[in-house]
Amino acid sequence: MAVAVWGGVVLERSVSVAAAARAAEAPPAGPSQPRVRLRPVPPATPTPPPSPTPTPTPRATVNLAFVTPPEWPGCVVCNFRWINPPAYEFLSILHPTHVVWAVTNGGPSSVFGPIDFALLLDGKRFLTARYDNPTALLPGAALGLHLEVRVTALGRHTLSVDIDPDGRIAETDESDNLCAFVGVWTAESISGLPQPTRDGVAAGPLLVVDLGRR
Repeated sequence: MAVAVWGGVVLERSVSVAAAARAAEAPPAGPSQPRVRLRPVPPATPTPPPSPTPTPTPRATVNLAFVTPPEWPGCVVCNFRWINPPAYEFLSILHPTHVVWAVTNGGPSSVFGPIDFALLLDGKRFLTARYDNPTALLPGAALGLHLEVRVTALGRHTLSVDIDPDGRIAETDESDNLCAFVGVWTAESISGLPQPTRDGVAAGPLLVVDLGRR
């Protein structure tokens, strides 16, 4: 029991033993500590890998184009026989058609690898001939090519040759890859001339002649 005197009056207050003990054991009050609020940390976003640098497209440095050699009537000539220089004399569906054409490399670099040529009759492709190009076509060099084919349709037709018809060779100019010949095929026969092969098949191998530099 605690006794206190206030203004001459004795005051008494009971204090439990347990409360007194807790008060004795409690540490002295100190300054209040600030409350810290913890917030969840979001997961780290993975850094994307750097984008690869695009590889620039190689610049074309070759240009295959038709050329008309001296004394040739055109860049493509058809005839019933092979003569030199080529000339258009006569054509018949009963005999092979000799097709000759000349090409050059007008670019500053050499052309390596095979070169394909498509033959078209009235715009329809019927045969593809491949030149293996074993020694490369140098800048300014020209070639003469000769192939026997069969034309079975009577009348007036356009026979065209298309250089690299599938676009395998990158060129500086793709607009000069087509040359055409216009002629009339008859049903007349000349004694002693060979008969043509079946449709769409060359009668012989592709013959190539070096025409020198142009």
